[in-house]
Amino acid sequence: MKRKTNAMQHCILLLAIIIAFSSLTSSFAIGVSEEEYISELKQLRDNIYHRYKTSANSQWEWANIGFYEGMNNGIKGGYRKTIEDLPEGLDFYGTIGGLDSRSIAGMGGTVAGTVIALTAMGIDASNLKPFEIDDKPFRTRDGKDATNLVKFIYDSNPGGINFCTWGLIALDMGNYSTPSDANSTREKLLEKILNHEYGSDGFAVDMVAMLMQSIYPYRNDPIYGERVKDKLEHGLDLFQGHKTANKVEPMGEDFIFNSWGAPNSESTAHVIIALCNMGIDPFTDYRFSRGTNDNMIFNWVNRFTTNNHDGFGHTDNRYNGIGTEQGMYALQCYINFIENGGKKPYSLWYDGVPFNFGKSDTAEEPIISFELLGQKGEISHKTNTITIIMENPVSIQKLKNVKPKIELGSDYTLNENMEGTMDFTKDEVIYTIKHKDGTTIDYTINIVNGSSWFNKFMLRGVEGKIDKLKNEVKIVLPFGVYTDNIKPNIAVIQSIDKNVKVQPDINLPIDFSKKEGTKFILSSEEGNKKVEYTILTDYTEAEGYSKIKEFSIGEHKAKIDGHSIVFTLPKGVSKEEFIEENKNKTPVIKGKYYESIDPNPNHTGNLKNSLDDYLKDYVLVDEDGKVNLYNVKFVEDKSSSNLPSKDPEEDKKPNKEKQLNIESFKIGTQEGQIDNINGRIFIELPYELDLTNVTPIITISRGYIYPASGRSINLNRPVIFILRDGDEIKKYNLIVIISEPKPATKLWQYIEQYSDLGDYQVIIGGED
Repeated sequence: MKRKTNAMQHCILLLAIIIAFSSLTSSFAIGVSEEEYISELKQLRDNIYHRYKTSANSQWEWANIGFYEGMNNGIKGGYRKTIEDLPEGLDFYGTIGGLDSRSIAGMGGTVAGTVIALTAMGIDASNLKPFEIDDKPFRTRDGKDATNLVKFIYDSNPGGINFCTWGLIALDMGNYSTPSDANSTREKLLEKILNHEYGSDGFAVDMVAMLMQSIYPYRNDPIYGERVKDKLEHGLDLFQGHKTANKVEPMGEDFIFNSWGAPNSESTAHVIIALCNMGIDPFTDYRFSRGTNDNMIFNWVNRFTTNNHDGFGHTDNRYNGIGTEQGMYALQCYINFIENGGKKPYSLWYDGVPFNFGKSDTAEEPIISFELLGQKGEISHKTNTITIIMENPVSIQKLKNVKPKIELGSDYTLNENMEGTMDFTKDEVIYTIKHKDGTTIDYTINIVNGSSWFNKFMLRGVEGKIDKLKNEVKIVLPFGVYTDNIKPNIAVIQSIDKNVKVQPDINLPIDFSKKEGTKFILSSEEGNKKVEYTILTDYTEAEGYSKIKEFSIGEHKAKIDGHSIVFTLPKGVSKEEFIEENKNKTPVIKGKYYESIDPNPNHTGNLKNSLDDYLKDYVLVDEDGKVNLYNVKFVEDKSSSNLPSKDPEEDKKPNKEKQLNIESFKIGTQEGQIDNINGRIFIELPYELDLTNVTPIITISRGYIYPASGRSINLNRPVIFILRDGDEIKKYNLIVIISEPKPATKLWQYIEQYSDLGDYQVIIGGED
């Protein structure tokens, strides 16, 4: 009977504690969008990349260059196979010669760090023979043959947790093969990692996050999956302070992490990566965010980014090499995480590296080789893509009815309908490979028609759609835009050749108004390979939400009249004289709802203005990709006439017309609070509500709203309501407050997760 009494007392005490705190609520912002912030993060990433391209000298820096470039590193297929393929500035012999074969862990001149850096750049670290000069072998500083760096990892006995995490990452990143009798197989390393007690290593929160990163690929493993998920959840609890471990401090009030005696960028960076590995967005997730300007990402960047926006500090924003290396790693991981949907678990070193150097003796890949018109394709079994670069461009007609040569693994066959000819000019060409067990794998075929190609092309602030098969770039601009004598904002060229010449010079103004398009010739330095690209401009009505509200240059303020920027010429001054007087002055522009504007008086980085004339026209692109146009006009001074001094339409508006506002917002029985001044909607919802499918009921003063009233929405994703009436637009961020769980909910949660009473359901009322 004593056992029954203790159980009953345990549950009653727990219920009393929950009821005592049930009035508390936790609030968080779900509806805050990070879209406009991502462009700033990309600029920071790009600035660091360009800095590294001229000065990289560490494993971290080379690895970050590799993560950034991926397959687009200027080498055919991305894989570096010869000495000529090595990037400039990489001292291969010096790098390998500085290694100690027994020093495996970490990224500071170690074996694992070198394997990671080489793999990220498309170099097979298990076979460095092709990179020898005059057959001079690679040797470590302790005299070991270093032709196969990966061998040093799997030949070593599993050491401490640092060895295991970095060793496992290095092996998995390039899918490197290990002998079944290796001292450090994946299974041995993973077992040691999963059995490791957080905090016992003394490396603080950094090692918690690194450990979580290393086990990412095994989340759904049939043998280790559940243990991996438990380990990840335990780490998440440590980040939030729900659990404790030796020397592992939880995040501060500002979501920044403290280790080694001070809040710092590196610790926070590694936690950001670990959260992305779990599919958690540290910009919007309620556990790590209180809104747009108070969350882990914003606070980290705001606190540690250098004034020049080209690096990170350690404990402040003064440039720090290690801070920048690990900051760049986290930055790239987070940007890619968002671009992959922002909800699915993502790993930069695993998902973001397309290179596969596996050499399994027991299992063949589905496709061993793929050849089209005599050109072999580069196969990525990580991304399930086959890229075929036609070094000499072929006609489209030749690709419409052709049969490729395909060599499959012995356990695989082609789907029956794919054994004949195929039209490779279609927008999407997919080959389905069938395993003998009945499962299938789809491979997407990408054809690049020429040895050089445009990878990105932007004109008047609008990015073009690139067709690498037809060698065309299509750009849709608003009617009436000036294109007669302009330059691309940006033109990124990829090539399998070392040096590429472009004619005409893309740095000089060119006429893009031609109906037949503007031709560019991309040619190899020797001139024996040429690819012709056509830039086609199409036109559409100006549209979107973007606006210019105010415009001035020097002492002259323009009037915004519809889509016109109107300057009144001073008496006795002609249009030509006005332009000559002000052509070298920088205008001041105030606008809203645009992601980009061209020309941009405050342009920075690699994005150039298409034209230097600030008194021609302006192209604006909003967050939905819609393009708007404002023309600059000049009128004579008619101050002596009887024309009204203000917009005559203002006098026609009835004084009693309602403001454009949201008047009420309701989900179920819960009423929202409307902040019409700052564009916010606050609403408190119960913990038990399914946030993935709610239906707001909204009343507005006039116009229409999107998403519409009565439409089902998912509150686990950022939600912005757009209210519009004609040219008048207002945006509202939805901010959700989640109540604490009901007492009964918390009771059962506690019992399920923490109670050690295995038979609590059958004790009460049982026999003695």
